Amino acid sequence: QVTTFLDESAANDQTHTYTIQAVTAVGNSSNGNTTQAAPGTAKVPTAPTVGAPSPGDTVSLAPTLIVNNAVPVPGDTSRATLRYAFQLSSESDFATLTASITDVTSGDPGNPTHWQVADMGRPGVTILEDGTTYWWRARADDGDFSGDWSAGGTFVASTSQPTGITLAAFSAASVRGKVTIDWRMGGGQEGSGFHVLRSLTATGGFERISTEIITADEEGYTYLDRDVRSNVKYHYMLESVTTGERFGPLAVRVDPPGQFSLSQNAPNPFNPTTSIRYELPNTVQVTLKVYNLLGQEVRLLVNARQEAGFHTIIWNGRNVAGRSVSSGVYFYRIEAGEFTKAKRMLLLK
Repeated sequence: QVTTFLDESAANDQTHTYTIQAVTAVGNSSNGNTTQAAPGTAKVPTAPTVGAPSPGDTVSLAPTLIVNNAVPVPGDTSRATLRYAFQLSSESDFATLTASITDVTSGDPGNPTHWQVADMGRPGVTILEDGTTYWWRARADDGDFSGDWSAGGTFVASTSQPTGITLAAFSAASVRGKVTIDWRMGGGQEGSGFHVLRSLTATGGFERISTEIITADEEGYTYLDRDVRSNVKYHYMLESVTTGERFGPLAVRVDPPGQFSLSQNAPNPFNPTTSIRYELPNTVQVTLKVYNLLGQEVRLLVNARQEAGFHTIIWNGRNVAGRSVSSGVYFYRIEAGEFTKAKRMLLLK
């Protein structure tokens, strides 16, 4: 059995000496070895700083609290991963907590460390009161020790601010080497812009992949993720620009092609560049060459063993010597395992 003792009265940057004394039931005692320790603020994670809301902001009854990450203890990789605790109170000294949470995953610039104040056991039920001022703070834990609390942030909760966006639909599907994400808001709600976040795990590491705010059309919202690989599972979340709420995650695996294929180049006709797309259902050696009307090889575009998936190569209209070729009809031909196919294309200058 391991017995531990936490000395919360030790002063920082001073050496303290400790001895463990064992005492029997009849009062006999003996001292163990002596050890020394010098606690210090540099030996625990730094305090995070308040990100949003800004002090005194008026927010919804379900605000998202954001902190700028703490700095872990330098030189100790075993303590480099931080998790966070948040506390919320209607009292500035936090004597009574309105809500709290621990073990919040550390965020990153695309998806900062955050906590949306909500009762997870009662979805849709708010725990804050209209017109009340609240104080909140956060601290980091590295698995061994917790750092100091951040300086307290404040906000006023108000029903005048939008809260509680609901989604009527949220889906993601793999379609020919891309992931299509579709969602609709529930009826009777004002429109909201969204960002899409993505991660390789469901538990954290989400990064924003949308570069612009996504707005709705008549059918709802759609985002097309082209930067994906076959046989990889991706996790997606939505983030409301209006309220900061996040929805998801939703997982989808990108399916590989069902068969070999070679698509028509695009654009066609072209000048000076064109894209050639091909699909591989499994890993094979691939060669893709461009020929002129005389059957002479003009350019070797691909000569490599490639994974299953959807591939695109660009031809810039130049030959193997790097010179621009003349206008005319050219052929491109692929060999992938036992699969071969050729198509024609037209360069017009």
